Amino acid sequence: MSPRSPTNLLKITIAGFSLAVLNAFAATQTTVDPTTVLSLGNGELDLCCGDLLIAGRLEIGNGRIRNARTIRIAPTGTLAAGNGQIEIGGSFENEGSFQAGTSVVSFVDLDCAIPNRQITGSNQFSSLIVNSSIGQSLSFPAGLTQTVSQRLVLTGTLALALPLNGAPAGTAWNINLLPSATQTITNVAVTDGAATGQYLAPTQTNRGIGSAVRWFIEEAKEVPLSIAALTTILIAFLAMLHLRFAQARRARIRLIGRNL
Repeated sequence: MSPRSPTNLLKITIAGFSLAVLNAFAATQTTVDPTTVLSLGNGELDLCCGDLLIAGRLEIGNGRIRNARTIRIAPTGTLAAGNGQIEIGGSFENEGSFQAGTSVVSFVDLDCAIPNRQITGSNQFSSLIVNSSIGQSLSFPAGLTQTVSQRLVLTGTLALALPLNGAPAGTAWNINLLPSATQTITNVAVTDGAATGQYLAPTQTNRGIGSAVRWFIEEAKEVPLSIAALTTILIAFLAMLHLRFAQARRARIRLIGRNL
């Protein structure tokens, strides 16, 4: 991974609005205030490992947000992602409105990334991509569902699996991958996760020790085994009925013979 080292104060003007971004790993934050409507159009907003607080309205259009540490959508805020790309090294915290459009939200390894990344709120993503080659975890909110309509990518490495868990620890969380969406899932360690849409990673094994509902090959094997067991029981039941019917028929024939 190439280091992304911020250097100095950067002035960005997009669609008539000016933003001052301090390029330092210290607690830096760019804010879209409640009275602002900011449109990127085809532009790019490089946060240089700083945080982004959206209290007003940010429209990405066909643009891109890159090198974001954490993106927070305040209760008054709206992130209209359009057809844009969003690159996050930390967390995606949504207390307002996230309009996914056909955008791609990617969690990546950044030099300034926080150790325990998380998604908050119940969100509808078009494409959600989570990659880590250093074993960075991603936590999902307890009891809430993240819906993905187009593409879901979750990848770790053979050496370091991608940990996926609930927040707080030990709580269940859900991913709803819609029927028309695609999935690429490899080397993940899932704890307390449930798939409420498509079955997830049906050809993979869980690299973790936690529970996962409707994930992985072990869980997938339960369905044909259950069907096979039911089939065996049904065949045995039908055979028993056939035997009882044959016995009753023979007894009836003997009774008729005596009466004659």
